[in-house]
Amino acid sequence: MAAEVVSRTSPRFIAAGIATALVARVWLGIGTGALISAADGVVVLIGVVMIGPVEWLVHRHLFHASETSRRARWLGTGRRHRRHHDQPDDLEWLLLDRRGAIVLLIATAGLAALWGLPVAAALGEDLWATWLSAVVVAWLALAHYEWTHLLAHVAYRPQSNRYRTLTRRHRYHHYRDEGRWLGVTSNLGDHLFATAVPTTPRTPDHER
Repeated sequence: MAAEVVSRTSPRFIAAGIATALVARVWLGIGTGALISAADGVVVLIGVVMIGPVEWLVHRHLFHASETSRRARWLGTGRRHRRHHDQPDDLEWLLLDRRGAIVLLIATAGLAALWGLPVAAALGEDLWATWLSAVVVAWLALAHYEWTHLLAHVAYRPQSNRYRTLTRRHRYHHYRDEGRWLGVTSNLGDHLFATAVPTTPRTPDHER
């Protein structure tokens, strides 16, 4: 399983993106004399808080967009996600494809600018360095999303209570109500947008 996952496009693209952003951030830090700044801590905190709402919005408005949605047709997210719901355990539809990985890497890098640059300006830190720190956070969150999503669909029971809860709630989304529990690595968005509704899922075959 691990070899098959690593051979897929999205893990390789996301890992390459994270490595590139980290190297660039370290290089800028050496150049400015500040490998770590106060702004880095702030953007990490903001990024962690934003994960849940952003996951919810992407899942609801891109992955579960209407079939007539122009953005979903162009990105191919709606079609792929419908196939994922039809075949939840198939890696072909479970992980992002090349286009999805590239689009989300670019989109999250742009989103990182929305909180990274104002923080840098407010604290008087280097704009590029702070933005790259925010990008690293965003891309680590994307990698965590792919990993947690994978855990929810394979015959493996996580050891930690947190991952057991996250994977169980994602299965609620698949096997009981597709309009609920739209978060994958965080359910903050579900609580904010009132989709955190207790329910009992149908048990997937691999859990019976």
